[in-house]
Amino acid sequence: MTPAEREADVAKFDKPLPESSFKPLTAKQRALFARMKAGKPVAMRRGKLSKETVSVDLDESLLRQLDTLARRKRLTRSELIEESLRGVLALSA
Repeated sequence: MTPAEREADVAKFDKPLPESSFKPLTAKQRALFARMKAGKPVAMRRGKLSKETVSVDLDESLLRQLDTLARRKRLTRSELIEESLRGVLALSA
């Protein structure tokens, strides 16, 4: 790509977006936005923090409560456990 071609290609991004291209978010998009906004630290979203897989034995009723809360908060089971552990560790520091 020549510099002139590049400039012509980049120039389309200098124009303001037409208002007709904007529309309200769907319910699914709103939920995703809220989850991303309140979710993991930026470094984790970029995959910079390594993760380890662990196996934990939990009481069946505790696991059901965990899954119910995870669904209500729109998190995975793993995300909810991680969030909870971070909170406990922060309190005990």
